[in-house]
Amino acid sequence: MFLNFVKKLPRLLFIALLLIAIGIQSTKHSGALSEPDAAKNTNPGIVSKDTPFSTVLVSSVSLTEVKNIYPQATQVKQMDSLQHQVYNAKGDLLGTILHSEYTAPKVMGFGGTTPLCIFLDINQKIIKVELLPNAETGSYVYFLKKNNYLEQWNGKTPQEVVNTSPDALSGCTYTSTAVKENMLLCMEAYTHTMVVPHTFDYLAIARNVFALIVVLFGLFSFLYPKKLNKYRLILLALSFIVLGIWQAKTLSLSLLYGFISHGFSWSMWFLIGLLLLSIILSLFTNKAFYCTYICPFGAAQELAGKIVKRKWTLPRRIAVYLSNIREEIILVCMFLAITQIVTDFSQVEVFSAFGFSTASIFVQILFGVFLLLSVFFSKPWCRFFCPTGFLLELMRKPLK
Repeated sequence: MFLNFVKKLPRLLFIALLLIAIGIQSTKHSGALSEPDAAKNTNPGIVSKDTPFSTVLVSSVSLTEVKNIYPQATQVKQMDSLQHQVYNAKGDLLGTILHSEYTAPKVMGFGGTTPLCIFLDINQKIIKVELLPNAETGSYVYFLKKNNYLEQWNGKTPQEVVNTSPDALSGCTYTSTAVKENMLLCMEAYTHTMVVPHTFDYLAIARNVFALIVVLFGLFSFLYPKKLNKYRLILLALSFIVLGIWQAKTLSLSLLYGFISHGFSWSMWFLIGLLLLSIILSLFTNKAFYCTYICPFGAAQELAGKIVKRKWTLPRRIAVYLSNIREEIILVCMFLAITQIVTDFSQVEVFSAFGFSTASIFVQILFGVFLLLSVFFSKPWCRFFCPTGFLLELMRKPLK
């Protein structure tokens, strides 16, 4: 076992270097300020009519845009790294602008940070909440705005926000939870008040318990295949229904890119643990754990394949050609990530179709096409196109 791991080291080091390069490039292209830059920006300053608001606030909002919220605004004075105050030509205070960039720097959504810009009126009531430039997956941000999630705080005072804890948005759980945490931590810092303890989310606990049961079932099936193979149909159904349709908990390039580029939040502990478990088992057993026993779409394809027992056989030349496509796909994706041409891979992998609310039409069609093909061909997405599966396979297969 150890010798096989040693043989894989050159390949693993190469993959690690590529991932480090992606992380470095994504940091360079990030719109957020680093902590040293933030430190330089804490002295009070005044934004005049012609000064870009981005010189003192990360939101890249100009004074012209501020005037959309405060029509009489002529200047914005920075008080500290948390707040700016807006004044009219007479020097009267019109309101306060807060941003959560530095009150919640480690709060992550699915793809990255989700900092907020919060506009208060003179009576300390929230006028509007906007997302600052962020690293979150675009489809989740769109879904958040489409469902008016940010509008729920309009008209409330900071103290009222601190004393309440809104529910996460179904279909956009990680993103909405991150936005909520940004808001609460920002209001806590502004009011110097501790956020009230959160009540238990029993539904979230139940979801995690069911998900853990499915993973443990898959793990025991992996360790004792002969004994548990007769229950495989049950495992496939649970993976597809619980991890896929119900919870959309899947490993993907989009998830991996978010971890590499922006770190991770412990609210995503389940996916973090599943990723680590899948990598470790692949490295040391040379067997496919996630792809064979856990992946919801792999389970869906295998279940669809039960419809027609006799599968179609591809011509050898076509099969050989298709077997090399996954490698080309992963190389293209890494090139796009390193060059920052494309950073949202959620709309090119079928796994995001499990998040029905946020998946694009293209992904939904892709999901349906490969599910239909799997009736006649054995798991075509897994065998020929899945870049996530290919990465795990690289860790599994020893060098020849």
